[in-house]
Amino acid sequence: MLGRFLFCVSAIMLCAAWPGWAEPTFVRGEPAGPYVGLTEADFASARSFRSDEVVLATTYFYWYDSNSGENWVYADGATTLTHHPVPSSDYSYRSVEWHKRQMRDIAAAGIDVILPVYWGDPNRRALWSFVGLQKLVQAQQEMVAAGEPVPRIGLFHAAISLEWGPQGPVDLTLPYGREWFYTTIRDFWSQVPPSRWAMLDGKPLVFLYAAFFAKAHDQSCVEFVRSEFARDFAGRTPYLVRGDGWNLETESQYSWGGAVGPRLRHTAALGPGYDHSAVKGREPLVVDREHGAFYSRAWEMLLRLRPERRPRLVHLETWNELHEATELCETVECGRRYIELTRHYGDLYRAGVRLPRQGAYAAAGEVRWDPSRELEAGLRHDPGVGDGPTAPGVRGGRACRVALPTSFGLVRYLYFQVEDSFAFDEGAPFAVRVVYYDEGDGLVQLQYDSDDPQGSVVEGAFKAGGDLRLGDSHTWQGHVFHVPDARFVNRTHGCDFRLAVLGGGLAVAAVSAVRE
Repeated sequence: MLGRFLFCVSAIMLCAAWPGWAEPTFVRGEPAGPYVGLTEADFASARSFRSDEVVLATTYFYWYDSNSGENWVYADGATTLTHHPVPSSDYSYRSVEWHKRQMRDIAAAGIDVILPVYWGDPNRRALWSFVGLQKLVQAQQEMVAAGEPVPRIGLFHAAISLEWGPQGPVDLTLPYGREWFYTTIRDFWSQVPPSRWAMLDGKPLVFLYAAFFAKAHDQSCVEFVRSEFARDFAGRTPYLVRGDGWNLETESQYSWGGAVGPRLRHTAALGPGYDHSAVKGREPLVVDREHGAFYSRAWEMLLRLRPERRPRLVHLETWNELHEATELCETVECGRRYIELTRHYGDLYRAGVRLPRQGAYAAAGEVRWDPSRELEAGLRHDPGVGDGPTAPGVRGGRACRVALPTSFGLVRYLYFQVEDSFAFDEGAPFAVRVVYYDEGDGLVQLQYDSDDPQGSVVEGAFKAGGDLRLGDSHTWQGHVFHVPDARFVNRTHGCDFRLAVLGGGLAVAAVSAVRE
């Protein structure tokens, strides 16, 4: 045993000494801009939003240059854009006037915060990211001096620079990785005068995009950013809004993908549709804008939420991502329709207007699903959810749906969505009735979108609502789950509740949701 221990210690020491195993090094350089080492006096003219007031923010893609063709055309001359801006001679991140036109329209849309999609890294690659930000700041300063309304500036950290570390993707659990991460954030804010910062409760707003660009991460990278930021910027710390995939404790969370359908997290996300037809090498994906109806429905879903439970921060995806046609800005294809729609619905949202439930099931007391009768009466089974595949089957002479195994683990799921016209953000008691085939000895649990923010992950979107143990009687049985606080706002992976099955399969012949 001792010999084996000594061998292992020697092997670890040898690996640590081997050049390929050495931890990468990184030394923080000078900041990219002059606004660092600040004092509280530097924030004398700054304004902060309150975290309890409505704030609309939009991602601002400023990588375009129509003159040089940068992010505008491919090497073979083909366009990279699916939708196209109104023709101009200076559609370019290098143009102060271009930034001014965009910000005038952002202000006209009633949007409070512009989120430049920042690719800057400590080695100053993606030069457009630095040059464009400096031109944006110049444009804002000139507009403020002229008395024009201007959105405040937050940071959308694209995170792609986390792939560009000394030896590839950066490990944020190690000292060099934390230094790299903080430097990217510090450099952005060092280029923006404090008077233009977008802040919530005095904290500068930082959205984090996907975590997969980093080799690894943990909470230490956030704590390091907070402590170093406070030292450089007068004791302030960022208001971090993490995207999915970041296993971190932060001030808020959002989900990218609002352009293809509303995403309700602590921060909401929505957009007008999606089409990346012009982008080479991608599988087709089109979410039809329906001439504005798709965007209107997304806003109206938010407006059916109870005002006291609404997300206060709303991410509009996007202002001008023309490659994927998720833009709200003026274009040849859509004109100024989305600027006007954003203003209209944003004003209603700020005013606390709540739209009533409307539709076929607004007055119903029950909704039902029954595959044996091909019945979807206000309740829909969704087999398309990634971890919830099912297949049609027959048990005991009755048609049913059968939960299938997946690569996600031992648990199988069946997902269900109630019509929004039946129930949406009520915080009310419901009963979920299930007709199932009693086969095997697995455990079935109802998990539902609840009104309890502490009830489960994603602010109660997967709260446990009772268990059922199968008895292997090979007969059809019924069971009722009672839930006291159903919210049903489509947060259970786009549905309202699911049946989780551990230790085998489950065949279901009918499900209903009933008001109690």
